[in-house]
Amino acid sequence: MKKLVLVLVGVVLTSCTTNYLEKKYEKSSNSDNLKEISNLIPEADFKKLKDYIADSESKYINLGENTYQNLLLKAQETYREKELLKKEAEEKEKLTTFLCTEEWTQEDYAIQIKIPSDSEENVNNAKELLNMGIIGFKGVELIYSVEKNVYGTFLKAKLGGGFKKTYSGKNRSFKKYYPDGTFINYFKNDSLNAYKGSWEFTDTNYISESQPERLIGRFRKKNMYHKIILLDEKTFLFYNDFDKDIITSIKMVHQIKE
Repeated sequence: MKKLVLVLVGVVLTSCTTNYLEKKYEKSSNSDNLKEISNLIPEADFKKLKDYIADSESKYINLGENTYQNLLLKAQETYREKELLKKEAEEKEKLTTFLCTEEWTQEDYAIQIKIPSDSEENVNNAKELLNMGIIGFKGVELIYSVEKNVYGTFLKAKLGGGFKKTYSGKNRSFKKYYPDGTFINYFKNDSLNAYKGSWEFTDTNYISESQPERLIGRFRKKNMYHKIILLDEKTFLFYNDFDKDIITSIKMVHQIKE
């Protein structure tokens, strides 16, 4: 009998709680409703709910068709979205500091292809495809390596030999990014070929660069999208054409000895 009474009490309490959270929002009784709900849910969730309702009211959003349970779910989702945006903003700020502190210059240029695994068969098949990608270029040496990161496994072919002369020695260029969203690409002894452009983080994994009209042609596009693989105090590694079969990998550093 005692157990039955306890079960009945529990059912009644549960029913009261559920019914109260399922009440529809009414502005006239909202203050009283929130007082009751504050005893039914964790303090952190209550604050999210209260803030969400206050923000919605200030924007004249009609909440009348929502139960407090629905509003709580929306409040939790809104909070998660704000936290994600906050973390993204903090990450972009950190990346901006890394990007804009010093000038960058190219250390390596490579092409690579994603492979299911680093088995001998996969590596050999990828080598054939990568070799086809440099047909027409003379004096290019391919230095192969397997690269693994969060985006998968790749067979990487660093372009050496005569090709390296295109971005080293007197052909070496430098790039300086600025926090205002601009950059300048220049040569130490050739100011005539310097050019300016703009940049932005489209998200924490991509940086977009807008090129001057005079540079657009066969090998350059108006907007370049670099997929960031690594950006820290010393290294800026990114992929171009990440959605293509053959990906371009460029590694930049602050200083280099020739």
